[in-house]
Formats: sequence, structure tokens, C-alpha cells
Amino acid sequence: MTKYIGLYMASDKQLAEWAASTPEDQAADMAEWKAWAEKEKAAIVELGTPLGKTLKVSVDGVAGMHNNIAGYTIVEADSHEAAARVFVSNPFLKTSETWVEVMDCVSMPGMD
Repeated sequence: MTKYIGLYMASDKQLAEWAASTPEDQAADMAEWKAWAEKEKAAIVELGTPLGKTLKVSVDGVAGMHNNIAGYTIVEADSHEAAARVFVSNPFLKTSETWVEVMDCVSMPGMD
């Protein structure tokens, strides 16, 4: 089986709405996440975490930058399509302002 990373993506509008959510809304969201994680536990390798601010590191140094990555989860599946299907019922996908990008984790020869 191959590992795949699901990157949780959200529009700036959605990120701002979540930042303003109430503790009660956050608790309800967590209950939905726990139910999804339990349902998909056979495929989940690493549940992951929400992600914060981004710094860009390049030959020019370190600088602030912006992206729409809100978090990640790593799953294991027989195919790319099967990995993507794991996320179909994810509670992150409540609005058209959110999506999940699923990519295979390619092993590096000699680094295993």
C-alpha cells in the first residue's frame, strides 16, 4: 500500500470564519472529526494537525508568505483514487470554500 497526504485547503474567507467561531462551534466540529477518524481509522496513518502561519525559506533567506493550507492527514491506500475517497466524508468539506488535495508520498531511493 502507498501513503498519501491529504492537504486541507480553505479560502481566506473560510479561514477568517473559523478564526471567529465560538468554543461551542469548535467542540461540535471536533466531535465530527473524531467520528470521521474512527470511521476511517483503518486507512489513517497519521491524523495530522491544523497548520499555522507559513515562512518561506529560499536561497534569498526567510520571509513571510501566505498559502491556503489549513492542515493535513496521511492515509494509506491501494490507489490514489482509493486514498481520495477516504476524504469524501471528511467534515472539513462543509462548504465550497474548502477542499482536500490528495498526493502520493513518493519514497526517495536510499532514504528508506
